[in-house]
Amino acid sequence: MEGKSNAAGIRFRPVEGGRIEWNGTFANLVLPLIVDPNDPVQAHALAIANAISCRTTKDGNVVKESGVKYVRLLSRTIRGEERVFAQLVFRGVPFQKAKHTVQRRRGGLDLGPSHVAVVTEGEAKSFDFCAGLDRKEKALRVYRRRSDRQRRANNQENYQEDGTIKPRNERKRWVESHRQKSTKVELAEVQRAMAAERESLQGAMVHVVLSMANDLSSEKVSKKAWQKLWGRSVGHKAPGRFESRTGLLAKASGGSLELVSTWKTYLSSRCLCGKRKKKPQSERKHECGCEFIPNGMHADRDEFSAFLAMHCQGDLLDEGKAREAWLSWGADCLLRSSSSDVCGSRASGESSSTTHKPREARQRRARPKEMRGQSGSLANRSGQRRKSVPINIGRRRALGTSPIGLQLPKTSQPGVKNGGPHAA
Repeated sequence: MEGKSNAAGIRFRPVEGGRIEWNGTFANLVLPLIVDPNDPVQAHALAIANAISCRTTKDGNVVKESGVKYVRLLSRTIRGEERVFAQLVFRGVPFQKAKHTVQRRRGGLDLGPSHVAVVTEGEAKSFDFCAGLDRKEKALRVYRRRSDRQRRANNQENYQEDGTIKPRNERKRWVESHRQKSTKVELAEVQRAMAAERESLQGAMVHVVLSMANDLSSEKVSKKAWQKLWGRSVGHKAPGRFESRTGLLAKASGGSLELVSTWKTYLSSRCLCGKRKKKPQSERKHECGCEFIPNGMHADRDEFSAFLAMHCQGDLLDEGKAREAWLSWGADCLLRSSSSDVCGSRASGESSSTTHKPREARQRRARPKEMRGQSGSLANRSGQRRKSVPINIGRRRALGTSPIGLQLPKTSQPGVKNGGPHAA
């Protein structure tokens, strides 16, 4: 719910520390704001709200305007309690924290459903997409099955003998018990916690990208095609929202996010020498054997696509400029030896979180029953020893900050069970 301007309807008034006024049909509503004085974001917002500027209209009249354009009222249910927030839309430049630096230079971005690669001059970085986001599939499955059992128990006359729902003209009114309503509240809380965690992690990823470059180019990929192939993962991590958020913040910092055509540039299947080779999704290396990528060397597929996207202008790749950049700094940044990349480690030094089953457990299942109590594998006892490979299975946790708003006094919701699960 929002107003058209700050002069009528829902209005903000900078009196008594700030309050929201709403003159309704039956009564007038005055809501004082709960402001954190130590929050720099809220301090910046209140400074703009209290400022008054002058604007000249087309007719030549001078009009005084407040820093607030209009006010929104947002209602959110958090841990079973309904809370109301006032969202003020301001004029001017948004606040930028000191830790969020922006590099105003050219860069390339390659976005995938589970991986992101960023390349700029002399620097390349790749990381897992929302690496610390917990799926909470077990909790969701428990609450959904419980809700379905409760709905069937409360509405037995609406189900047929085979368990399917009767046609619409044969159903009766659906009935919800208090426990079923409580289960719905707990399920909504788990989903809200996942959405808040996803927004925080994506915000941290956007700031990492902008700390490298703010004038970005990326392939225009179809999110609907990703949904058909990896529907659950795409719905959980929301790469389309990350792309739109990156473009919005890049534009606010003076840069842009240009989306180049995949069909015209074909960055994932081309090389600097001019050859084209279509790769399957499982192949994550770019190998060619040409003068730019000789035999025994390779480049990461996502980072190489981001490098080529960096040199695209208007759905066309500037091959000459890309070759010059590769010879000057690209080979030092992206090229690596195939023999040294045993575990598929990234050029930036970061490793993706991978779970490996213990080798001893796999070999124990394959042994005969009479030999399972003996230590060591059959190959080790015969004198053949496998080369030890260091495996990093640690998970890198992305840092993020949750959005901060101006909160209004909370009102308790009758009939709602408090203390639901929270895993934000």
